Formats: sequence, structure tokens, C-alpha cells
Amino acid sequence: MKFIVKTTGKVYDYKRKAYAIEAETREEAERIACEKFNKEFAVVDNDLKVAGSSVKYRTYIALAALAISVVLALIGFKSPQMLGAQTIRPDLKSCLYGVIIYLLLIFKIKGITNSFRNITDIILAVLMSLAIGSLLQLLVAKMPFAGFFDLIHLDIRIAVLALAVIAWLGSGILSLICAAVFVGLISYSISHLGPVLMNFMGILYLVCTAVGIVAYLSSLPALYQGFMDLKAKFVKN
Repeated sequence: MKFIVKTTGKVYDYKRKAYAIEAETREEAERIACEKFNKEFAVVDNDLKVAGSSVKYRTYIALAALAISVVLALIGFKSPQMLGAQTIRPDLKSCLYGVIIYLLLIFKIKGITNSFRNITDIILAVLMSLAIGSLLQLLVAKMPFAGFFDLIHLDIRIAVLALAVIAWLGSGILSLICAAVFVGLISYSISHLGPVLMNFMGILYLVCTAVGIVAYLSSLPALYQGFMDLKAKFVKN
């Protein structure tokens, strides 16, 4: 069973590290994390705190929610007759961008050799790539509004890919900032797609996508590491 273990220890200054640990129990995972932390850092006065949590159920939630989200996205969302009566669903280009963005992020988080170690990792990779592709398609949906990217004739998917590259090259905090910008762009797009998404199917899609992505990210130590680093910038121990 896999556990996320957050460790905080005083090393002249405090250091924070989140680990993904394979263990039978939470206590064993915390013990292994303590050993890893002590090998990496010289802890002052054995002042080390650990907090472990299982990722098993988060993975199940991510699989179920993302599967529903992807099925709904592939069915598509029809716009009203007054808006041209078109169907919005991810196309091949958006899906390819989704695959590239996912691979960039997962390789940064887990490394190439640890990214696809079992069938669950592969299924989640497919679902996450398609989910990202469906969100990208919402950004480029031809609805009756003119945005900044329309004015400069830039495919917004390229801008999102650039954010992923910056996140890949940058630190954990920079990755969180890039993720926040992406969420802002998606929120802006959704706010202009009310006639398409503000129904039962659209709301279910949005809820499942959000729950699936959050559950998936919460099973990765990099998310905790980013928030721990961010907290360290503002909170002194």
C-alpha cells in the first residue's frame, strides 16, 4: 500500500520533505520516511515530525471521477441553436496537447523510470491526458466572445503548453503558480460557456473533473512538497 508521508525536521533551519512510501501500515511508512529524512539531512536533537496518510482511496476516487469526466467529454456538450448548435468535445489536437502536458508534469514529479510502474499508473495517465485535453478544448471552443488570445491570433493551447514547460523547468512553488494560472484560464472559459455547461451533464462533468484531478494530485508527494515549500516562505518555525 502506498502512503504520502510529510516530514519536518530542524536542520539548523527547518527542512520539509514529502515522500511516497510503499508499506503495509502507516506506522511503517512513517518509520521509513524518518530513515530517509535522516539520511538526507542532519537533524538537530532528533527533532523530526512525521505525518502519513494512505493514498489508496484517493486513487480509487480519481479513477472513478476521471472515467466519468472523460466519458461525458467524449459524448460532448451541445450549444443552443442561437449559438450555432455545435458540439464541443476534445479533438485530436487537444488530446495530443493533453498527453504532452501530462508527460511533462509526471516526468518532473516521478521521473521517467517511476511514472508507469503498474496498470493503475497507465490507466490514470490515459484518463488524465484525456481530461486535460477536454479542458483545453473548452479553452478553444468557438463561442461568441472575444478573448485576449483571439485578438493576438495565438492558440491558447500553446500558452498552456508553455506553462507546463515552465512548471517542468521550475521549482515546486513555480509549478503551483503555473497551475493557478491554468485554473484561472479554465475558470474564465467556463464563465463564458454557461449556456453549454450549466445543465446536469455539464455540472456533473465539471464536478467529476475537479474531484478526479484533485484526488489524483493529492496522491502525489510533489503537491505536498510544493505547499510545504510555500508555507515555509511565510511561516517561520
